[in-house]
Amino acid sequence: MTKKLYKLMDWARIEGIVYSEENKPREILGLHTVSGGVLIQTFLPYAKKVFAIVKTGSVTTEYPMELVDEEGFFAIFVKTLPKARVSYHYKVYTKASEYVEIEDPYRFQNVITREDILKLNEGIHYESYKILGATVREIDHVKGTAFAVWAPNALRASVVGDFNQWDGRVHQMNKIEEAGVFELFIPGV
Repeated sequence: MTKKLYKLMDWARIEGIVYSEENKPREILGLHTVSGGVLIQTFLPYAKKVFAIVKTGSVTTEYPMELVDEEGFFAIFVKTLPKARVSYHYKVYTKASEYVEIEDPYRFQNVITREDILKLNEGIHYESYKILGATVREIDHVKGTAFAVWAPNALRASVVGDFNQWDGRVHQMNKIEEAGVFELFIPGV
């Protein structure tokens, strides 16, 4: 691991992801702009190898990600990318010798709007069934399901199913503090 990548790692929060104790995983997982480039991090405990497929403008580049925690936390530092819009997904080789390409659920912003939060807090969101539970959506031309649950006293929440081998560490939900709601958009589900 390079010194630059090592210094960029927030080891306490990585441990929070690995042990399923993090309630704001989007702050650490996914692509984040850092000094001199971008840091891409993912937690895939079933993966043997992971590649970040980064598309900037019309150029697509494949970057091998480094296993920084043996539980399945992968990361890579990529030096400054062009100012064109950046999109990415992962190419994953599993421990069961399978190959899959997946979209990163942590690259999508909250599906619950500020207006939704205000209405929920006031007790006047008369169509909360449209945002809570599981709702099929398309975001940035990616089809998937948005999951949201009101659980103000919960420390954390996860989405589990056969798509993630019933592992609650894989799709940890993001807590929207002011609403007591956990949410996550999962592509392809």
